[in-house]
Amino acid sequence: MRLYSFDFFRGVAILGVIFHHYMAGPLSQFIYSKTPDHEFIFNPVVNSGWLGVTALFVISGAVLYNAKIIESAKSLFSYYKHRAIRLLPLYFIVILTSFLLNNDDVQTLAKNMFWLLFGLHDLRPSLWIPDMLWVCWSLGVEILFSILLPAVIWMMTRLNFVRTILIFIAFCWIYRLVADHMWFVLNPNYKNPLINPFMDNIVGRIDDFMIGMYAGAMIRKREDFDKKIFISAIFILIISIYGWGLVIESHRNLWISALVSTLHLTMAGSIAVFLVVAARSSIFNKPIASPLVFMGTICYSAYFMHALLMRYFQTFNTEIQWSLHQSMSRVAMTSLTALGVTILVSTITFVYIETMGIKHVPAWAATFRQRVRQGLQAATAWRPPLSWLASGRLRRIRLGSR
Repeated sequence: MRLYSFDFFRGVAILGVIFHHYMAGPLSQFIYSKTPDHEFIFNPVVNSGWLGVTALFVISGAVLYNAKIIESAKSLFSYYKHRAIRLLPLYFIVILTSFLLNNDDVQTLAKNMFWLLFGLHDLRPSLWIPDMLWVCWSLGVEILFSILLPAVIWMMTRLNFVRTILIFIAFCWIYRLVADHMWFVLNPNYKNPLINPFMDNIVGRIDDFMIGMYAGAMIRKREDFDKKIFISAIFILIISIYGWGLVIESHRNLWISALVSTLHLTMAGSIAVFLVVAARSSIFNKPIASPLVFMGTICYSAYFMHALLMRYFQTFNTEIQWSLHQSMSRVAMTSLTALGVTILVSTITFVYIETMGIKHVPAWAATFRQRVRQGLQAATAWRPPLSWLASGRLRRIRLGSR
């Protein structure tokens, strides 16, 4: 299932993630240096880009939900084949690139490859943010959900669709509360109040996908939410963002862990409402939406590429630029340059790697590939005219270039 509205929201989500990794840290420090008394007003918004990961999970659930994949062994095999071709080639290339840039030994690559390719590192706290993936930890959650999806759909056929989703939501809420609290009890000096290995794995985040599946089912049935629910979802999203700001500022205890678990749920729910409402709108097919639709199309590549650029090329690391110069203008220029390079490289990897696993390749990708092919053919086919050789013009050009 592919809707322009899905790609639009993917584009918003991936730009939020990229913004969070490139700009959130330096911008938070800049705001604090200028208005320390008003930090709580701005920081929740500045630090909310990471919630794009939740949006990507919800959208994946909406896109992937299809009860027909368990109708036969053939359809099940076709589903797994499609997901493997869609996810693994670029994933493997990124792992290999990280291995080469890290100058790791082959034993390290072999030891981690099994865990990484099947997403199983997601279930091991010691490998939760593996060195070869860094901020792309969520790929483990995505891969494991892709593996588990047929079992989830089978469960829905036995227990009822809505009942299954409610069971998962209740279980995940309790699990996140307990896991988050346990993590901070066992690791009191842990610095990241937003995510941790006990809570942010497939067990704690599968309800994001389930809520997305509910949205996908509503879209397929052409159902809609009324205006009151849509307006409520907007307010819930705003409250959720500022709720995370409270989490950042608060000392972790059982009540804060309960708030964290609830915020995951309210965030996913509000995004699902937006997806259902947006699916009926034609605005996402118009040119005004095309930049974000384009970003959503290449979001998988962009997720990897921005991480590689920031991790291995210090020129694009805004945290380093801020620590060296403490100049917001320099950080902004670094971030814009990094974003431009990310988009360029991601476009190339999308066209030549990702499209292997996409049934309906966008027209612009085919055009891009054709233009590159034509350019290469023209470059290799070019020969200097014979008249140049006869007149000695080519010789003069060569001499002048020395």
